[in-house]
Amino acid sequence: MSLPMSRLENKTSECPNVWMTSLTDRYKARPETPEYEEMCLADFSATCRIVYGQHTKGKDVMPLLNEMGFVQRRKNDKPAIIRFYHCSQEKYPEKFYGTLLKLYVPYRSDQELKRPHFPTYESFYNSCWVQLPGSEQPEYVRCIVKRNRDKYEKNSEEIENAVEEFEQNKGLIDEWCNLAPEAEVNRLECVEELEARQPLNENEQENVPEYSNQANAVTEARAIREAPAFDPAVLRQMYQNLNQKQACVFYAVRNWCLNKVCGLNPEQFFFYINGGAGTGKSHLIKCIYSEASKILYKLPRRAEEADISNPTSC
Repeated sequence: MSLPMSRLENKTSECPNVWMTSLTDRYKARPETPEYEEMCLADFSATCRIVYGQHTKGKDVMPLLNEMGFVQRRKNDKPAIIRFYHCSQEKYPEKFYGTLLKLYVPYRSDQELKRPHFPTYESFYNSCWVQLPGSEQPEYVRCIVKRNRDKYEKNSEEIENAVEEFEQNKGLIDEWCNLAPEAEVNRLECVEELEARQPLNENEQENVPEYSNQANAVTEARAIREAPAFDPAVLRQMYQNLNQKQACVFYAVRNWCLNKVCGLNPEQFFFYINGGAGTGKSHLIKCIYSEASKILYKLPRRAEEADISNPTSC
């Protein structure tokens, strides 16, 4: 990042120093003490802070080399969260391994991360070994990277694979079985228990030709209307925007639907949603409709369907 325009205007055209001092520059100029020599850039970023002004006279403050400022270890504070650039190992292998080496291997210049026999970051990572300050024997670079990387990147490969899979399959809307597999298993178990309780002759009936013809005609002409699918990201945002009263109504309906699916036969209820313009009536109804449709979608159709065109069926 370049210096502010106010400072650039005061410099001559021959002055080469037009860039701000970065955290990487300060890391390379860290104090030459055993404590700081063994630090990688990730440790320096997470456990140290750059101090200014009167804080430079505080306890355990040490000057950086080349007059780049002052640094202090974080004692009582939690380690800071480090942020760095992620790149694809398959598309940009040199940038990927370069990032790993610069983050997790102690160094003072970029030339230390390459050797004549290992001209690339990838070859240096896979095949080279180095002796760290304070260590009695050399160690493979990949082992050093793994040890330091495990402190800051938990399950990084699994998370990257999950994000990549989500990006590839983000067009799929119905992911309930993947998001809540245990709930789906419980629902299926409830359905199986309900089927086991039903008598075998539940659906047996007399062979009435007129009734059979009507039932077959209805079955053939029946059209299944599925609830329109909503984008999960939009639904999640809608759920988060529910206020306390709306959430109480929403979860009351949701619990009723779950009990219905599990075969508990909950009692019928009626809710009257009222309010002025802009109070969120439509918002609440959309949330309830989406959640109820998702839960009740695979509810077994066990009730006998009557032909409403027959005057005796009312």
